[in-house]
Amino acid sequence: MKKAKKTKANTATTRDTDASLKILDAALTAAEDQLQKLLPAFPPRQIACLFSEHVMTHATEELSNIAKHGHRNDDPADIPQNDAHQELLEAAANLLSAKDRTNQSLRDALRRAVLKAGGTVYSKS
Repeated sequence: MKKAKKTKANTATTRDTDASLKILDAALTAAEDQLQKLLPAFPPRQIACLFSEHVMTHATEELSNIAKHGHRNDDPADIPQNDAHQELLEAAANLLSAKDRTNQSLRDALRRAVLKAGGTVYSKS
């Protein structure tokens, strides 16, 4: 069996594939960060199946909307807020309200950053 000759086209395709895989891996990692919250209630395989079904239902339509008018909502005028920014603020607020106080200077810096970005810091009782 002969090996395929390495050509510019093959190299470009490999680079495109590598870049695409990095994007897909980053998307999966972001999804895993959210999906792990379901682990107490569902086994991993069921979470994966539920998420796969959810993605197949919504991703094509939402990606089409993004291609058409730059965001996922059907109505071009209904521009969504920055979800990633809000999730980061919520995660930081959760971290700050945790009872573990091992690195107070880091926590204080994070608290200042959350408040400066317009987030809210809550204390757990």
